[in-house]
Amino acid sequence: PVAIEIQEAYQIRSLTVVNLCAISFSLCAAPFTLVSIIAFSRYEMTTVLRFASLLQLLGMLVRDITMVNDSFWPMLIGIYIQAASAPFFLNTQAWISNRWFSDQQRALATGLMSAAIVLGNALSFFLTGFIFADAKDEVEVKEALHTVLVVQTVLIASCFLIF
Repeated sequence: PVAIEIQEAYQIRSLTVVNLCAISFSLCAAPFTLVSIIAFSRYEMTTVLRFASLLQLLGMLVRDITMVNDSFWPMLIGIYIQAASAPFFLNTQAWISNRWFSDQQRALATGLMSAAIVLGNALSFFLTGFIFADAKDEVEVKEALHTVLVVQTVLIASCFLIF
């Protein structure tokens, strides 16, 4: 619901460019699922997840350049870096379920991990909508986007440092 406002705030000619952010995870899913399968077969899970976490952090830092140079392009590039890391985390669910849980517990564990992703996505959409709700002009839209970026950076950096 904020694509048009972002397009206007950053003076982007085509709404398709903004919408490329929304479909980034879908576009990266298949190729990076193959990469994650290869990575999980060659390296330990912790090594692969550290690499994926580093990609998340790097993508977030690239997105943060948007706050400094007032350009939308770092946002687009950064989100694709982050989208490249998503299959590594998604494919970990099956690995954890198969290794850590018995046959009787596996379906429940996988279901709970899948539900956590859905709940996290719902929460992110709710919070983004809440933050952008009062943005009326280009300056307020950019300020709202900067708020979202700062919150996401703090959360991703905290998780990166903890794990």
